[in-house]
Amino acid sequence: MVVLGWHPSRWKTFVANRIAQVKQIIGTTCWKYVKSEENPADCASRGLFASQLLTHTLWWEGPQWLKNNKLPEQPKTPETKEEFSHLTARDIGNAHDIIMKAVQLSDFAQEIGLLQKHKQVHSTSKILNLNPILDKDGILKVGGRLENAALSRSQKHPIILSNKNRLCELLIKQAHEATLHGGARLTLAHLRNRYWILGGMNTVKKQLIKCVKCHCFKTSRDSQLMADLPKPRVTPSRPFTHTGVDFTGQVEVKANKGRGIKTTKGYIAIFICLATKAIHLELVSDLSTPAFLAALKRLCARRGTPKHLYSDNGTNFVGAAKTLTKERKEALQYYVNKEFLDNLVEPVIEWHFKFKAVTNIDK
Repeated sequence: MVVLGWHPSRWKTFVANRIAQVKQIIGTTCWKYVKSEENPADCASRGLFASQLLTHTLWWEGPQWLKNNKLPEQPKTPETKEEFSHLTARDIGNAHDIIMKAVQLSDFAQEIGLLQKHKQVHSTSKILNLNPILDKDGILKVGGRLENAALSRSQKHPIILSNKNRLCELLIKQAHEATLHGGARLTLAHLRNRYWILGGMNTVKKQLIKCVKCHCFKTSRDSQLMADLPKPRVTPSRPFTHTGVDFTGQVEVKANKGRGIKTTKGYIAIFICLATKAIHLELVSDLSTPAFLAALKRLCARRGTPKHLYSDNGTNFVGAAKTLTKERKEALQYYVNKEFLDNLVEPVIEWHFKFKAVTNIDK
């Protein structure tokens, strides 16, 4: 009856083309309808006991209309009506509540029975610590003292579920996909907005291990084997004996306090002690060599003269190294006092650039 009522116009292209092809080759007039109680094929497909088969007239003789050489009586032209179930939010909510109550009744029947009689659950119950309650729909939920909290009703009193049923696995899978395959903590946090699964963390972890997509896209974390730390980093020394230096990006500097004061460009020279990780900051007006030398002088006056400076090949750093070398040579040519020269050699700064090392004398 269903097949006879098919019309190509009611179906999508793939099915409609094949229905039309079948009806073109074998017309609908060639097909007749036989009732189930008059169809001998049902005796074999549905099965019969041997005792029934011995005296089963339909199987041995066929239907009465076949004996009379007549066609069976045909019903009116059958028609099919495609009905699509448009589910509303109320329908989905009702189905959800029915499923929850059915699952809870199989897992917590004793607790639900006691709560329906307004009694406390037994002290041996595994949900005793959750202070269980029954809502107006008869669903078992977590109690607690969050009634006045600024949370939704489902967050205040999540539905209690056992971790030993298929529904629990489906809910975890749904939450895992809703969080874009988040980890165990994120998945569990999403679940607890509405449900409280016993042994939640362990249950979620066991379920996420089975996620095929997470295994396929999980990246292996390879850690690079680092080289040994340089000697200045691991050797105790006076602060700023070994000093690294670099500049920050541009900062805005006000010349004075008050409103309407214009700002100028400025930079910060960062001096880092390699042994103690102490930091010394100096504000400079630009990235020129004289500005850096002035900052270096202030560092030496405040922290003492470094013996080793480490920097990149910035033009201001290279220029400072050349300036100090030039001034040292000029000083050696001008002063001839041996005692003064001996004292001048003491504050030596060895400058380490990225690719080479230069020895300078501080002024």
